[in-house]
Amino acid sequence: MEFMIGDSTILHPHCDPMTYPHLFPRGDKGWYSELEKIDQSRNRKRVSMLQFYSYRVAIRATFSAIHCGGKLFKQYIVDAYIKTEQNRLPFYRQNQKVPRVELYQGLMDHLANEAHIEGLRPGRVIILPSSFQGNPRAMQQNYQDAMAVVRKYRKPDLFITFTCNPTWREIQEQLFPGQTPSDRPDLITRVFKLKLNELIDDIFKKHILGRTIANVFVIEFQKRGLPHCHMLIILNSEDKIKSDNHIDRIVCSEMPDAARFPQLHECGHDCANIKLQRSIQECAAAQGGLEWDEIKAHIDARYVKAAWRVFEFPLHDKSHAIIRLAAHLPIGMYQNERKKKERTIKERRKMSERKKSER
Repeated sequence: MEFMIGDSTILHPHCDPMTYPHLFPRGDKGWYSELEKIDQSRNRKRVSMLQFYSYRVAIRATFSAIHCGGKLFKQYIVDAYIKTEQNRLPFYRQNQKVPRVELYQGLMDHLANEAHIEGLRPGRVIILPSSFQGNPRAMQQNYQDAMAVVRKYRKPDLFITFTCNPTWREIQEQLFPGQTPSDRPDLITRVFKLKLNELIDDIFKKHILGRTIANVFVIEFQKRGLPHCHMLIILNSEDKIKSDNHIDRIVCSEMPDAARFPQLHECGHDCANIKLQRSIQECAAAQGGLEWDEIKAHIDARYVKAAWRVFEFPLHDKSHAIIRLAAHLPIGMYQNERKKKERTIKERRKMSERKKSER
């Protein structure tokens, strides 16, 4: 399935040079589906879209107009990841019977209730499964995995936030003349990932804070484009924090002076309430009544970590593998439509062979 941009598509090799003529003045081709690898393996002979853009934004010794593009480079890398994601989403929309289960009773009940309130009839349901990273279902499963670790090893002992500093020497030394760190999201991402790896080695291999038995971490990005990592660590019983002196050896903090920094202290009520709600007219305009489209909701509200995702760095990780059990309410078992049909075909084939043998 191709997506039109003007008179071109995101799958056309000329899409990139036509969209960014300043970055590709010679008309260098972009990704296309028939692009093959130089060293072909048994598993994959063609280059994926994500692999292509990861290769294109890599730093090399020769001049690169992409890395000197400033804001245009940031727009390009966002478009690069958006195209890779947009190329995957139609599969989920067109193959709802493959990833979705036969019964989403709770979701259907909620949709029917909302439709009744709005005076409409329930429409179709489009599911974005948890295998697609970045959607609420994936977040919920990762949360449950983290809670499974807590149930096994008890509550965490340390909550560590590791932030990116754009004035790091490794970032400043690699900037081109006249550039600022905000002009190079690729450089910030790679340096932060390397420093995060060093921090992980210090904590979990060198045990600078004591021996650990479990951990969970997640990567987030600030609105200004800088990444940070939230890490939960469960220490061994012998190394757990047991006194104030132990805390002071690990971390030190002070309350800021109220006279010098009044904005950091209590200044009265400062609360804004915002409600997001679809209008009745918009609901009524939907085909088939009130719809539940998780793919559209994801596209309308996504916040893209483009450089991080293009380099295929993990968004989260944990120390233990979690096996998810298919628990369900009565008469609410999960059924995969494709497997159900395959099982039905096999049963009919066996029945037909049995009848032939009886003859």
